[in-house]
Amino acid sequence: MGRAFITCTQPWVVLHYLGMFVLPVGLSADSDWTAVESATDPRVFAGLLFLVLALWIVARTSRSDATRPIAYGLLWFFVALLPTSSVIPLAEVMNDHRMHFALPGLSLAAACALELAVKRVAASPAVRAGAMASAALLLAAYGFGTHLRNQVWRSEETLWRDVTEKSPGNGRGWMNYGLTRMARGDYAEAERAYLRGLELAPEYGYLHVNMGILKGAMGDRAEAERRFRRGLELMPRVPSIRFFFARWLDQVGRSDEAVSMLRETIALSPGEPGAHDLLLRILARWERWGELETTARETLAVRSNDATARSMLQLARERLSAAPSIDALLAESVVLYRERKYEEMLRVSDAAIVRRPDSAEAWNNRCSALNALQRYAEAESACGKALQLKPDFTLARNNLAVSRAGLK
Repeated sequence: MGRAFITCTQPWVVLHYLGMFVLPVGLSADSDWTAVESATDPRVFAGLLFLVLALWIVARTSRSDATRPIAYGLLWFFVALLPTSSVIPLAEVMNDHRMHFALPGLSLAAACALELAVKRVAASPAVRAGAMASAALLLAAYGFGTHLRNQVWRSEETLWRDVTEKSPGNGRGWMNYGLTRMARGDYAEAERAYLRGLELAPEYGYLHVNMGILKGAMGDRAEAERRFRRGLELMPRVPSIRFFFARWLDQVGRSDEAVSMLRETIALSPGEPGAHDLLLRILARWERWGELETTARETLAVRSNDATARSMLQLARERLSAAPSIDALLAESVVLYRERKYEEMLRVSDAAIVRRPDSAEAWNNRCSALNALQRYAEAESACGKALQLKPDFTLARNNLAVSRAGLK
């Protein structure tokens, strides 16, 4: 029923567009119009009456060569609005930019009608001069109005502040105004705008995410995470929401979780540039050169001109060529185990895993180091990975038994 009422509202919307052509005041870049709540709403009848009258004018003016441009202009106006206003019910009931392509038709119809009217009223030079003067004044008024509108559009901040004034019931408008204030570091005003937006659109996931970004910048980690998770709950299939959450997780030192979420983001949207960039930078920071090389290749497969991926691929290759061989790392980890230098052994084992993630021996050595450090849950996972890669690996099976015994 909601979409049906949006459709019922469209005749009134078209009449509104005609009014904006005659007197373009109160324009808003993002309106807060809502659909009528009943098909018997007077606005529905007013809009339908306008459509009937307009079609009658089209039929009458199409009969004569002199008036046919009027019919053509009116048909242009209506046909241009069909995709966005009259046939396909979009989420927004009305938006001022939808009439831009339609208005040249009205301009043609109005110009032709005015010319015919002046000719019929009188052919005297005085009347013609008066008509020309009136047209000049009208154009001057429209020019001044354009100047005022350009002042509104001169920056993101002035545009969205105007939206909050002209369309105060638009939650998205309040969010975008809040974004401009947050960019300036005015967190108090940004928060006020976001809270107003959430009052109007509590289920709008982007608003929750932007509030999460704001709270993160203000140092309120608990509230930031709550907002990010709420945004993700409301819009789980939107890649950018996962990216912003992952970016915050990395900023607060939870990079393991960030990497997992970034991979989910890329799975949803393989071309998401921010997710690729951040994932590559985290892997480089961790010095996981093998994984970095693989990820950079995967990025270039979907974003062949990605400069970050190219530079990271080159970095990974340089580091891998200079790194010790896998055999050397495994041998070093065994020596460190005998010397009871378990933390160093763990570091070397991790380096071996980065060098060759499918090395069962490297995973087993990691398990041994973790057992020695009494980190049995992590050890169990490492030994499990070793046995996945090499099911008949007796040493890994023995180490797994030690891990499980330690967990009891």
